[in-house]
Amino acid sequence: MTPHLLELIAMARNAGSSVPLFALQAAAALGMLGSTLLLTQQRALPVERRGLHVGLGMGITTFIIAWFVSEHMKGAVKLNLSIDLLLLASLIGGWRGGLVCLVLAQLTRLVFSGPNYFLAATVDHGVVLLAGWWAHARFHNAMRERFSLRCVLVVWGARMAATYVGLGLAQAIIQAPAELVWQWALLRALVLPLSLGVLVVAALLIRLDAQIDQQRLREHELTHKDQLTGLPNRKSLSEFVDAFWRADARRDGCLAVIELANLRDFLLRYGPEYGGQLWAQMGDVERAHGIMQPLARYRVHAFQYGDFSLAVFVEGARMEHLESSGEVESFLVHLSAELAAQWPSFAPVFRCAVVDWRDGAVGRGRSVPYRNITLALTSVDSGVAYFNQLVKHDAALDEYINESLDQWAQSGTAPMHYQPKIRLADQSVVGAEALLRMSDPEGKPISAMRAISVFRRQGRLVEFEAASVRAVIQVLGRARAVRGDITVAVNVSADSLRSEGFGQRVCEQLAAAQVPGRALCIEIVEWSEIVQMSDIQANVEALHRAGVGFSLDDFGVGYSSLGLLTQMSFTEVKLDQSLVTALESGKSQVIVELAIDIAHRGGATVVAEGLENEAAAARVRQLGVDVGQGYLFSRAVPLEDFMAFRCRPATEAVTRPSLLAEVDAPD
Repeated sequence: MTPHLLELIAMARNAGSSVPLFALQAAAALGMLGSTLLLTQQRALPVERRGLHVGLGMGITTFIIAWFVSEHMKGAVKLNLSIDLLLLASLIGGWRGGLVCLVLAQLTRLVFSGPNYFLAATVDHGVVLLAGWWAHARFHNAMRERFSLRCVLVVWGARMAATYVGLGLAQAIIQAPAELVWQWALLRALVLPLSLGVLVVAALLIRLDAQIDQQRLREHELTHKDQLTGLPNRKSLSEFVDAFWRADARRDGCLAVIELANLRDFLLRYGPEYGGQLWAQMGDVERAHGIMQPLARYRVHAFQYGDFSLAVFVEGARMEHLESSGEVESFLVHLSAELAAQWPSFAPVFRCAVVDWRDGAVGRGRSVPYRNITLALTSVDSGVAYFNQLVKHDAALDEYINESLDQWAQSGTAPMHYQPKIRLADQSVVGAEALLRMSDPEGKPISAMRAISVFRRQGRLVEFEAASVRAVIQVLGRARAVRGDITVAVNVSADSLRSEGFGQRVCEQLAAAQVPGRALCIEIVEWSEIVQMSDIQANVEALHRAGVGFSLDDFGVGYSSLGLLTQMSFTEVKLDQSLVTALESGKSQVIVELAIDIAHRGGATVVAEGLENEAAAARVRQLGVDVGQGYLFSRAVPLEDFMAFRCRPATEAVTRPSLLAEVDAPD
C-alpha cells in the first residue's frame, strides 16, 4: 500500500471512534426539531410562520453540540453536525429559518474556534444554505403530503454535493494543507450515512406535523363553520375582524347584522327545526351573488351570526355612505324576495343593525362590536338601524340608566319624587305616589318612561321596582313623622308580583325600618297582564297580612279591571285621567258614577288622577271621589318639599301645568 493510503486508513480508524458522538449529536438535533415542531403546534402557528422558530431551535442546537464537541473530541479537526442542522433549518424553515441558523452557527464558530477560517466556513455553510433553500422550494410541500424515500434521497444527494462544493470553495480561499483537507473530506464522508438517517427521521416528523395540521384544520372547520348552511360562524367572524385589523387598521368596513323581526310567524309556520336552514342560500355562491348585487361595489363576506341571524361584513364601506345610498335596504329587499321564494306563505320582515367595525376596540386590537350590534337591533322593531352618533348617544344614555340601577340596588337610594294625594273634602294631604325622577350626567331630566323602557328591554324591571320599594320604605318613617298617618304608593308590575319571595322581602324591609304595613300601598300597573291569580297569590297574601294596601291603577279602562276588582281586595281604586277629562259627556259621567259605586262597594278609596283645574276637581268631588291627584295641587317633588307641602285653597290653586316649572307629563 502507498503511504497516502495507509495514512487515510489510520485517519478513518481514528475517526471511527467519534461515530458514537455523531450519533448523540444526531439524537440531540432530532430531539430539538421534534420539540420545536411540537411547541409551535401547541401555539397553532401555521407552517409559513414557523421558519424563525425552526431556525432558532437548530441554531441553539448547533451551539450546544459545538460546546459538547470542544470538550469531548480530540484532534485538530472536530467535526459536528452543523451542516445537517443548517440543511434542516432551511429545508423546513425556508430562507428565514436557514438565515437565522446560519447567523447562530457562525457566532458559535467565533465563540469556540475564534476567527480562524471564518470566511471560508461562511462560504462553506452558505453553499449548504442554498441547497436547503432549493430543497425547501422543490420538496417541502411534497414531504408534507406524504413520506417519500425518493425525496429524501434527492435531498441527501444535494446535501452531499453541497458539502464537497463548499469544502472546495473554502479550500480555494484559505489554501489549507492537503493533510487537513483530506481529514475534513474523510470525516464528512463518515457522517453521510448518519445524515441519511437524520433526513429520514426528519421527513417522518415533517409528515407527522402536516397530519396534525390537517387534523387541526378539520377541527377548525367543524367549530368555525355552520354545518347546515356551510357559512362561517361567529367564531370565524371574530377571527376575520381581528385579521382585518392586523392587516390594515385604517381600512373602511361596516358590519351589518340581520335578524327576523317576525321570527314568531316563521316558527309558527315551519317550527324551530328549520331555523338552521334559514340562511342556506347564502352558502351557495351563485345565489348569494345575486342577493348581494346591491352591495356589488364592495367586498362582502357573509357569516352565520345565529340560527336566525346573519352577519355581513361590507369591506371598504363607510357608514355614512351606506346610510345615504340605501344599499343595505336594497340588499334586504333582495334577501326578502329570496326567503319568500324559499319559504312559501311566509313574508319575512327584517331588523338590521349596521355598525362600524372600528367600534370594537379592545386594547391594541379589534373585536366584533357585539354590544353596539345589540343596542342598534333593540332600537328598532323593523328596518335598518345605523349605529351613528344619535344611536351612540342613546346607547350611552341607556348604559348610564343601567349603571344607575346598579347603584340604586346596592344603596337603596333610587331618586323618587312624591306627588301629593289630597282629600277633596277638606284639602288635607293623605298620602303620595312615589314616581321616578332621574337626570343624566349633565343634569338634564330623563323621562321616567325612557328609563322604565330600558329596564324592561334589559329584563331588569323587577330589579327597578324592588329598588323603588326599598327606597320608599327607607324614607317612610321620616315622612310620617312630619305628615302623620299617610300612605305612599309605589308602582309595581305583574312581573314583580309573580316574582318568588317578593312579598316576604317587602315585609322584612318594613319590619327593619319599623314602618307599619298600612303606610305602604302597592299600585298595580299593567294589571291586564295578571292572568293567573295563583301566580301572585303567595305574595299578595304575605303583603295583606302585613297590612300593605293595594291600588288598582287606570280603573275604568277596559272590561278586565272590573273582573280584577272582584278577585283581589283593593284599598284604593284610581280613575283614569281620560275618564276625568271626559266628564262633560253625559255617557262618561254615567260610567264614572258606576265605577265609583263599584269601588266604594268593595271598600276602596277612589282617587281621581290628572286633575288640572278647579272645575274638574269640583265635578269629581260631587260624584263621590274621595281623593284627588294632579297638577292642580302639585307636581311630583323631592321628599323634603313633599314634607313641607301645604295644600292651598282651591281658589288659589295653579290651574296651568306650564307654570309649575316642569314640562313633565303627569304620571
